[in-house]
Order: sequence, then C-alpha cells, then structure tokens
Amino acid sequence: MGSLGVEDRMDMYGSTDMHSPAPSGAIVREQGREKHFLLADSGITLSSCKTSRTDITELSIPWRDVIGGELEQTKSNKAKSGNSQTSTMVIHYMQHKVKDKTIRPTKVKVSASRDHVVDWIRRIREHCGKVPGRPRKVLVIINPISGNRQGPQIVSKTIQPLFQQASIHTTVISTERRREAVDVAENLDLAEYDGLVCVGGDGHYNEVLEGLAKQMQRRAGIDINNPDVRLSPINIPVGLIPTGTGNAVSRWANGVTDVYTAVLNVIRGQQQRAQISRVYSNGAFLCMSGVNVVYGMMSDMMKRSDELRWMKTKRYPYAMLRMVLGRKRMFHCRVQYKTSSDHLSGGSNGSSKTGDTAPSSSLSEVDGPWQEYDPQGQRFRCLMSLSCDQVDSEESHAIQTITGSDCPLVIDHGCFSPKLLKYLLNYISPVKSVNTSNKIHVLKGLTAYRMMLTENDEVRPGGWCSSQSKDRELERLAAVDGEVIPLVKPMLDVRIVGGFIPLYGCLDQVQNDAHTQLGDGVSNRAFDPANED
Repeated sequence: MGSLGVEDRMDMYGSTDMHSPAPSGAIVREQGREKHFLLADSGITLSSCKTSRTDITELSIPWRDVIGGELEQTKSNKAKSGNSQTSTMVIHYMQHKVKDKTIRPTKVKVSASRDHVVDWIRRIREHCGKVPGRPRKVLVIINPISGNRQGPQIVSKTIQPLFQQASIHTTVISTERRREAVDVAENLDLAEYDGLVCVGGDGHYNEVLEGLAKQMQRRAGIDINNPDVRLSPINIPVGLIPTGTGNAVSRWANGVTDVYTAVLNVIRGQQQRAQISRVYSNGAFLCMSGVNVVYGMMSDMMKRSDELRWMKTKRYPYAMLRMVLGRKRMFHCRVQYKTSSDHLSGGSNGSSKTGDTAPSSSLSEVDGPWQEYDPQGQRFRCLMSLSCDQVDSEESHAIQTITGSDCPLVIDHGCFSPKLLKYLLNYISPVKSVNTSNKIHVLKGLTAYRMMLTENDEVRPGGWCSSQSKDRELERLAAVDGEVIPLVKPMLDVRIVGGFIPLYGCLDQVQNDAHTQLGDGVSNRAFDPANED
C-alpha cells in the first residue's frame, strides 16, 4: 500500500468542510508532530500517524478521566481572525500513578483549524457532563483552622481551578466557630447542589455528617433520639479533602491521603456508600461517628491533648508520651453487643454467654438478642470501635473497607501502651494489624454494642483524693472522631449503620479505569504545579 497524504488521512475521519460540524476524528498537530485525534463514545484517543492505516495509540483517556477542554489563549490566537486560523486546544485529564496510587492532573495540547477545535471543546464538555455521578454544582465547606491551616489556600489554588476546568460551579463557605458545619449541613437546601466537599479533617467530616443526618431524619419524620429506629440514609455525595490533623476517612475513601487525588475523585464522580456509627448515652442521641468511638485510655489522651492546644500539632505526641509514662486508669464495666450473621458470636477473642446471632441490616442494627462479653475477671483500660475493618490482601498489607455494615471493637485489658498504639495505628493504615498481646481482645462483626461502668458511683471512705477526682471526671468523657464528648453518665450505646452516606472515591474502579500513556507525545513525568505552563 502506498503512503497516504494528509488529504487522504483526513478523508479517513470525515469531511474537512469548515462550515459543517467537526468530524469525530482528524489529523492534528501535537508537539509539532502529526497525530490522529479521535473523539469516541468511550473517550479520547491520540495516535501517531504511520504510513499505513495502522496507527500506534499513544494516549487513550476514558471520559471519566477527562477533566475538560479549553481553547488556549495566546497573543497570536487573539491577533488572528477568520476561519482559516489554526488554534490550540488544551485537554485536561487525569494521570493515574500506579506506584503510589495517586491521581494527578495533566494536559495535552493539540492544534487544528479553529472551527474544529471550538466544536471539539463543546463536544468534550458534553461528554464530560454525561459521566455518571459527576457533579455540576457543589458546596465547599472549609474548616480554616484544620491541621496546618492550609484549607483556604488549597481551595483557591487547587480545588477551584480544577473544578473550573471541569465546568463544576462552586460555592464556598468557611466556618468561623466550632460545630458551625453541623448547622450549615442541617439547614442546607440539598436540591441546590449535586455534592458537598469537606475541606478539613475527620472532625470536620463528623460535623457535616451529623448535620446531614439530622436534616434527613427531620424530613423523614424519624426520631433520631431513638436508638432502635431505622434511619433514613443520606443521598447527597460528599468529597473529603484531607487538610486536617487526622484524615482517616479521606484515606479510606481515596486509598491515599492526598489532596489532588481527593479532588480528582470528586470530578470522576464515582461513589461508595460508607458505614457510620450513631452514638447514644443515657437514652439520648450524642453524635455521629465516621472514624472511631473510644472510651478509656484513648479518650483520656484526647482530653489531655485538648488542654494543650497551645502546642498545636505537637500536643498529640506529647499527650501520647504522657499516656505511656503516666498512671494507667483502669475501670470495671459491662459490655454487651450484637453481631452480624457473617461472624461467629463473641468475635475473635473473649467469650459470650449466648451463641445466638442475628442477621444484619444494611441500614439499621440487628434485632437479635444482646450478647454479654465476659472479661474473665479482668479490668478494662480502653474500648475502641472503628468504622472500617481490615481485609487482608498480602502477608504484610491490608485494605481498609468502609462499605460494610459491621465494625470491630478493640478491648484493652491493660496492654503495654506502645503495643496498643501500634496495633490501633496499623488498623487504620494499610499495614496488617497483628495482635501480639493477650491483653487485647477484638470482637469482630459487631452491629451494635453498649457499655456501662460498674462500681463507679460508690462514695469511697474519706472522700476522693486528687487522682480519684480526676478519674471521676474522665469517667464521664468519651472521644468520637478525635473530639472529646461529655457524658451525663458513664455509659455508651453505639449502633452501626451500613451504607449510610455516599463518599466520592471508588478504589477498585480507579485502578480498573486507569488509562494508558505511551510514547513521546504525552508527558509521563510526575506532576509538579511549579513546572506547569
């Protein structure tokens, strides 16, 4: 077969008549080289031009990974006019980094006739607008004092420019007081937005979660103070941009703690429904939890760190050090729980007084009998439930899942503090958590649990000493998602609700949809905003 001229290659894709709609494919120039450009139902393809009808694909981008397209504004473009003008189109898209599992924005520039470029940009935006789940209008709620206080800067320099490229309209609210996000979410007109974006840490997400939950129950006529009632789920998806001190939920949803990955997952539009916990005490609703509910040693540590806020982020390691070296508060309590049908009663450790189990529900706790945890005469030092569970994937690696409807409860009967901290930190990270202490018991597959202190209301002879008075104060405190919560009485009732809230980010699909990048025409370098022109 003889070589094909430019005119012959153009005929392969359709008419070049400037007054007709641009063809789906055409010859373009990219970095000074002729390439085959094609808009297909599956996405955008850029191939090298060969001297035969067989091309080599250099870039294939599914529509879910296309951010948007725009006309490059240059002085030469502005000075030119007329249909014969050649213009440059900038295609913004997502580059998946397999090694560190992050996503980065990048771009490719192609030049063609101005009419073709303008029509392609219009069609690219139409295709992007049809990507399932991609929002068109979002509310961004910032906690400006989270972490290193970089939230407002990240919104202006990263989030808004990317959303603008994706034709996503943004409204921004910056909170000015504690729990303001609860009020914003509770009174928000949900019909105005396709999604919410939380810029902050786990505590900020907790506030938005609570506000949305209260609004949904109010609209459905459900009494949120009744722990046995089935809750109405949240339907507006939420994106979590990690700018806080603790960013566990964002890491669980996106696979990594990374701002760009979290923002681009909002644009991708894929979602996963996450489980949460609702927390009660003394028969009244306390709050929602998206990360953990802790009582005992860990809540004591959070209380101490709150007293050291002047130390900023350094207060956490200092509070941990005091916890390791200081006096260990022990207590007696009664623990009852319910399990899902997927787990044996009693979990992986501990013993149960009944072998009954009940089936779990995706949106409410089970109605089966409460089971009694037998501490076998041991006192307690800490209880912690987590909104994620580990799924082993390799010998030393684990995957966190938040899409179930049950949770693990970690019970510490006086383990050496560093061992407990290592176990808990590994449990919420991609490292397999191995229990090396017989003082740590883990109940798996819980759909509900409750605890009540025993022998704590007796007045001791001679009154309370200073340490006893401090213990008395700490007994009426719990910590939820890193925030200290006061209790009227030292008791907790926690119910697990599966699939309660949709979060942007879908790890399996992100990996399966990753596009290919080959050849010289597309940059494969790591994304550096400072190097972008």
